[in-house]
Amino acid sequence: MIFEERMNPLGIEPDRFTVATDEQGRLLGFGQLEPKDGCFELRSMVVDASHRRQGIGRKVLRRLLEEAAGQEVVMTTITSRIPFYAAEGFERLQLKDVPRFLLFEVVAGTAVARIAAGEELVVLRRRADR
Repeated sequence: MIFEERMNPLGIEPDRFTVATDEQGRLLGFGQLEPKDGCFELRSMVVDASHRRQGIGRKVLRRLLEEAAGQEVVMTTITSRIPFYAAEGFERLQLKDVPRFLLFEVVAGTAVARIAAGEELVVLRRRADR
């Protein structure tokens, strides 16, 4: 699923995954939280293309946010996905506010996002007090 979706394969840690499966145990979607400098980075969120728009991604995201309760969560994504995350309290960060550990990914990922998805890479944050 990672390569099919042209996701960044770096930092994938299956032990940290929250997964969604169907009754037969088939993988429908997943996401992970990576601990970083006093916050979490939300990474590798994806739902199988044939199962999108059924609430699976929202359930995975909410479960991950429960795990991160009381902690700030940051992430990179593309502009078309902002509404999905904004509905759960994420807001877009300006470049000057991007956490230091994400700066390289933002710089490198900006070109890749434009080529792979034809969109801008953005950084979103969900504050700890949500």
